Amino acid sequence: MKILAIQNRMGIGDTVIFLPFIKAISKKFGAPVSLLVKENSKANEFLNQTNYIDEIIHLERDNKINQKHDGFKGFFKLVSDIKKYNYDKVFIFNSSLRYNLISRLAGIKEIFQYPLFEKQNQHITEPAKAIMKKYLDIETFDNPEIQIENKIVPEVGHTTFRPPFTPVTIGTIVGREVGKHFMPTRLTPMHDWHIKNNAVFVDAGAWKRPRYYKKGNETMLEAANREAKNVRDKVGICDVTTLGKIDVKGPDAAEFLNRVYTNAWMKLPIGKARYGVMLREDGMVMDDGTTTRISENHYHMTTTTAQAANVLSHLEYYLQIVWPELNVNVVSTTEQWAGAALAGPKSRDVLSKLFPNLDVSNEALPFMGYIEGDLFGVPARIFRISFSGELAYEINVQSDHGLFMWEKMMEIGKDYGIQPYGTEALSTLRIEMGHVAGPELDGRTIPYDVSLDGMVSKKKDFIGKRSLSKLAFNISDRQKIVGLVPTDRKTSIPEGSHIV
Repeated sequence: MKILAIQNRMGIGDTVIFLPFIKAISKKFGAPVSLLVKENSKANEFLNQTNYIDEIIHLERDNKINQKHDGFKGFFKLVSDIKKYNYDKVFIFNSSLRYNLISRLAGIKEIFQYPLFEKQNQHITEPAKAIMKKYLDIETFDNPEIQIENKIVPEVGHTTFRPPFTPVTIGTIVGREVGKHFMPTRLTPMHDWHIKNNAVFVDAGAWKRPRYYKKGNETMLEAANREAKNVRDKVGICDVTTLGKIDVKGPDAAEFLNRVYTNAWMKLPIGKARYGVMLREDGMVMDDGTTTRISENHYHMTTTTAQAANVLSHLEYYLQIVWPELNVNVVSTTEQWAGAALAGPKSRDVLSKLFPNLDVSNEALPFMGYIEGDLFGVPARIFRISFSGELAYEINVQSDHGLFMWEKMMEIGKDYGIQPYGTEALSTLRIEMGHVAGPELDGRTIPYDVSLDGMVSKKKDFIGKRSLSKLAFNISDRQKIVGLVPTDRKTSIPEGSHIV
């Protein structure tokens, strides 16, 4: 007697749960059973482990092979292939009319199958138990033998891989409810110094940034006002390591930047920085920052802390999908550089002591200028950039030297009244300057809403330009960002207040 079982699900788990039924069929009729399975099934794993499986027949589905079993021609090909075995019985573990007809045309006299056209619960064993009871009067099933072998995983193999391909913690899947484990916390090289000097931190993207440095019983407002006043009157230092940094390199780098930013970039000289605004395709402001031309084909782009990864993805998308003809490479260098902003009327005095061999005069290092120097043996990049409205510089060194740079700046700046300042004082300074930042660039504003329309070129094309012509973006009563001052010039407007 020759018996065929058709189980066309391909997973190893699917095959295992049907083994007791195949064993019961073999035991009932005293003959091994052949299996018809998909070609990528794991059924072969059991062929040498059992005495109730006789042979594995594979459904050929490779489109490169003409003799496949799919489609109209494949239907008759499968009939022909099965007919050669002269099976007496077939057990079909699904409700497919296709396999019923194939079995009949192959000359199999006895056909046992799930009820035709019933698609419910085909992946579980209840229908299989029902046909075993109905046709064979079998109610109990022996479990298939499990053999333990002393083999390592590479020798045994894996089940079918499905995403995630590598282990992922349940916490990652759950989401924010697991607290800080949801996203790794990133710290700057100066983090321990901030802790020792009573910094109170705030989350900025994935980073911890000093919000303010508390002295005695100061409140946050008192500390922020003190730090901001010191920047206005003397000199302050701020950890800006967290700002996104992207290297843009290649002979087409200038053209690429010219397409990404709303303003012009083709004629930026080497050793100069420029402020830029980039839009999404829908015309909304995506991010802003400065980009400096380090050499002929090398630019150093900065982004906001929170948008660094998104900007890099944005650039990669356009280089790989939209403009593959441009010879440009972009790579994140955020972690490679530690940065400190030196701001205030006495910042140039401190800078000249930090770099005694450099001419840091206004003529040698003008606004938006860039030079490289030696910080007591450590190579450094110096940008004359201001986020505070004061005379200011940003100094970058390799991250391993970040703490050395910071401590040296504090040491030399002591004679000039230097104090560290956090993001709260930074926000005050930038608002007084009129500089937009994350709260205004929230993905719902166009350049005109935040008074950046002067940055929008009318001569060149750029990402998002056509969207700016939409009717909704050009109505006269569109909301626009404004500054508010209390009438008594004393009352503080609480953060997050609504204007009624």
